[in-house]
Amino acid sequence: MKKKILVFALVMFFLLSSIRMMSRPAISIKIAIGQTFAANDIEASKTKIQKVQSEDTEESLVAYLKRKGHEDFLNVAKTIQNSCQHYNMPFEIILAIAILESGYGTSTIAREKQNFFALGAYDWDPLELASDFSNLSLGEAIDYQILILKNDYFSRHDTLEEIAQKYCKNSKHWLEQVRFISQEIKIQCKGGIK
Repeated sequence: MKKKILVFALVMFFLLSSIRMMSRPAISIKIAIGQTFAANDIEASKTKIQKVQSEDTEESLVAYLKRKGHEDFLNVAKTIQNSCQHYNMPFEIILAIAILESGYGTSTIAREKQNFFALGAYDWDPLELASDFSNLSLGEAIDYQILILKNDYFSRHDTLEEIAQKYCKNSKHWLEQVRFISQEIKIQCKGGIK
């Protein structure tokens, strides 16, 4: 019964999100200072953050995670990459948020609830309040979480700074870390450091 309710809730979420998105004009998302991304092509006006699609991406991602001592996070990272490509989201930023919020998938919330973005994990009782995606496959859980990020944060706020203010109590520190990690990922996965 619980699974049927969850499936029904997911279907309703997707339907409502689709209706809500169809009724809106085209959206531009400002991810960082001077970087405007069109919802359809994720192209920056000054710096391009493209969907990672090159053939050596997996090798670069493996190298990055191995360098960080977290090659066991590769399956999650590849799933996030596929979801970002499917939902037209900036891979480096989304992966950076997952790395920061889940400690490369090692946090209790990530391990027990398959929640890699600490969604719903409010400060007064994060483990108890965090959304639980453990009854879904890894792909379904990540798809659902990325849709939440897209609909509740990226499509409602113009800058990464605004997203940070809504996402995290200590937004300045969170913002600095997300920027740093996403820049590392961008360099590694674009053929920079091997």
